[in-house]
Parts: sequence; C-alpha cells; structure tokens
Amino acid sequence: MQESGVPDTPMSFGTCGSAGICIAGAAGGPPIMMFTSTGQFTDSTGVNPINGTVFLGITNQINTARAVTIMGATGRVRPYTYVGGSSSATAWIE
Repeated sequence: MQESGVPDTPMSFGTCGSAGICIAGAAGGPPIMMFTSTGQFTDSTGVNPINGTVFLGITNQINTARAVTIMGATGRVRPYTYVGGSSSATAWIE
C-alpha cells in the first residue's frame, strides 16, 4: 500500500494512486512480467524493459513507509525508506 501524502521515490517511476504497486505506469503492472536470462525486467515479450515500484507499509503509520524500485534495463533493485521531507528527493533514503 502507499500511504497518503508519501511522494514518489527519487527514481520517479510513478505512484499509481494507493495501489502500492506501480509497474510500467500501471497499477499492479502488466499481466505478465519476467526477468530475462540477462537480468532485464521485461513485459511478456521479453524484449521491452519495464520499470516499477512496490510500496510497502502499515496503514496510517507513515513512519513504516518503504519502497523497492526495479530498473527494467538492468534488473537492479533499490530499497528506500521514507523519512519525510518536502520533496521526493529529500523524503526517501536508500
């Protein structure tokens, strides 16, 4: 889930409302997603890399907000912890 008032991560892959999962700009992501043998995170074609974020936390406890981003081209996963702030650049620490 994504806590109300928590901005997007510095990677700016989107928030997709309160869904908590925003992959390829869609809440919940495409129906088929996979990691290729080279490490890319792609759609069902296995050719088009897709980026996304999974938001985690406990409802109404903003200090528990966490996020994990996936960079499609490399398959790199980055964890973030929400610490507050006025912009996404200052609100999340890696």
